[in-house]
Amino acid sequence: MILSNLKKKIGIGTLQFGFDYGVANKTGKLKTKDIKEIKKIAKKNNIKILDTAHAYGDCEQRLGKINFNKFDIVTKLPATKPDKNAYKWVVESVHEALKKLRVKRIYAMHVHTTKYLLGKNGKQIYKALDDHKKKGIIRKIGVSIYTIKELNLILKKFKIDLVLLPFNIFDQRTVNTKTLQKLKKMNIEIHTRSTFLQGLMVLKKNEIPDKFYKWMPLLNKWDNFSKKLKKSKFEICLQYALSNPYIDKVILGIDSVKQFKQIISKAKFIKLNVKKLDASKEISLINPSKWSNL
Repeated sequence: MILSNLKKKIGIGTLQFGFDYGVANKTGKLKTKDIKEIKKIAKKNNIKILDTAHAYGDCEQRLGKINFNKFDIVTKLPATKPDKNAYKWVVESVHEALKKLRVKRIYAMHVHTTKYLLGKNGKQIYKALDDHKKKGIIRKIGVSIYTIKELNLILKKFKIDLVLLPFNIFDQRTVNTKTLQKLKKMNIEIHTRSTFLQGLMVLKKNEIPDKFYKWMPLLNKWDNFSKKLKKSKFEICLQYALSNPYIDKVILGIDSVKQFKQIISKAKFIKLNVKKLDASKEISLINPSKWSNL
């Protein structure tokens, strides 16, 4: 697998374009000049996927103003509960996204909160997305998932084109269940997120917040693993995700121009045995939505 192929697997996560986000983010919300520079670097390196969402503050508007219409933009329906008329709600949400992004069509629209797709209005939501797909406004219908269980329920009910799922060295649920192979057989595009577990996996020991203390044995093991390989935790996390043959795009939240350049320079192949670092059963650790309860 050659380097240029792995660079192409990078997808730009844009949450930091609209918010301060991530436990390791020291720079805060990105300035417009930095977003423009990221766009320039991305074009130069043939990085085309941009992952955004209605829920990311003013991110969609900022992307629209800077003009990313040559990129493959993936966005998401609002994370909030749909209106009673779910079909109309989807139509309005899609057109609002197009207006903010200043584009005529988008690469994919994710259902951000899958419980609504699995609820009583699910068929309406799906039909509205499918109708937009038939019109060529949306190329792919996607779902952003947290658990294998919800993914399997969705796949039984609907034809999905794209799945965004968590994947990192600690979170090997999709590996253990052969979910990635299953999705590939179904011809479903796979995008991953949470490569660095919101930055937790790249923190120095003295930077780790106290609430993660009970996982210190695992974090120490991870520390030693990195030292033994003589590679930074950042490199290992990044290369582990990029090197998985089933993953089409690795969506990475960009904190700064410097970090984006670093990601591109480290986009190399790695072969690892990470079984000893598997924390797939530690849901409170690997699912950041549970962190507020720690």
